[in-house]
Amino acid sequence: MSEFRGVAHWLKFHYPFGGARGINGIPKLEIGQGGEWYFIDFWDSQNFYYFTLIFTVLALLILFRIDRSRLGDAWKSIYADSELCESIGISVTRARISAFCVSGFFAGLAGALLAYQIGSIDPHNFGMVEMVYLIIWCVVGGVKTFWGPLIGVLSMSLVFELTRPLAEWRPALFGLILILFLVLLPGGLETLPARVREKLHKTGTQREAG
Repeated sequence: MSEFRGVAHWLKFHYPFGGARGINGIPKLEIGQGGEWYFIDFWDSQNFYYFTLIFTVLALLILFRIDRSRLGDAWKSIYADSELCESIGISVTRARISAFCVSGFFAGLAGALLAYQIGSIDPHNFGMVEMVYLIIWCVVGGVKTFWGPLIGVLSMSLVFELTRPLAEWRPALFGLILILFLVLLPGGLETLPARVREKLHKTGTQREAG
């Protein structure tokens, strides 16, 4: 009976989602039909780039508004002290579920765009290495503000492109960057301006006192 259930579960996920092989043969996006004036063929990489750029800008605008809303304030408060939030009447469970739903929505949107770009979705495209890179982006940029993860993605993407000739050493380099930030700058790059201002203020105060 248990073996039958195991086969049934495998078939359930194999047919809709392709099983271990994923989903293949995903067609490219098209708007309209060939020959019409509003026809857009997203086989063209430039068209797909601008299409993705529009979605990215819209997603960032929505997330920015959420970050400035009462819901965003609740998320940041829970990040700082969840027990204190419960004591003042904030539903921590509801806020965490909403954060999971919002992040899942935008992650799904990004995954859909990726599927249309490469034409397939394979479980091996989302392995441990990619998850580690996500953690490094957050550590490098910081997670306390809206701009922290964006700074982390932009800076580490630049490092990623510059180290293409050193692909074999890239995991070790990224690991070293992660350790250095955890030790020297645990708040990420978003805290660097405040640290610099604080250091300059202390230096000026010491000079005045001396």
